[in-house]
Amino acid sequence: MGCVRSAVRVRLARQEILRMKIEFEGKYRMIPGQLLRRCSYAEFRDPHTQKVSYVKRLRPGMLYPRFHVYIDAFSEGFTLNLHLDQKKESYRGCSMHSGEYDGEQVSLEAKRIQGVILEMKMQTDAS
Repeated sequence: MGCVRSAVRVRLARQEILRMKIEFEGKYRMIPGQLLRRCSYAEFRDPHTQKVSYVKRLRPGMLYPRFHVYIDAFSEGFTLNLHLDQKKESYRGCSMHSGEYDGEQVSLEAKRIQGVILEMKMQTDAS
């Protein structure tokens, strides 16, 4: 079963931030990236770091604001790290941006993602 955890502390560029984490255990009918595409997210490859993440724009045709998700996979499931990018980073060479890591919009999106993905969980004899 998935669970939503907010207020998980993460260190990033010497600044402590809060990040919304959604944890999923068990096996699913698709890999995490495909599950996120089912949630209307598109794959995004950072041009500087080449790191793959997933984004969902809130306004068609506009890059920002957008929800942004990173996947952390492990042997028994995966975790989604979700935040809301309000705008592009302001300083050249800096990856920090105006992001929201909790709040009502982020919480509602986390619950929506959780609902879609849990429908794709494989049923086992034990469940």
